[in-house]
Amino acid sequence: QDIKALGQYIDGVYSSLLYLLLQVSGVKDHQADHAASHVGKALGVVHLLRFTPLMLQRRQSLFPADVCAKEGLSEEDMYRYSGEEP
Repeated sequence: QDIKALGQYIDGVYSSLLYLLLQVSGVKDHQADHAASHVGKALGVVHLLRFTPLMLQRRQSLFPADVCAKEGLSEEDMYRYSGEEP
């Protein structure tokens, strides 16, 4: 996956939940929707980082392949990482 796909996933899961909360609360405000979008993206990134060790133990990665390639990081490098500084 690429960074755009990850952004769409995060928006579709986290931001959508916040939009739903606003809707059921009766809030109809453009600024609230905008804030929900940003907070949803932030929550998605935090969850991605928080669950990275667990995902890597299962040999899964949610990091965008295009960003990893740009930074010279392979999935095998991530799977082998022990938590210690290189």
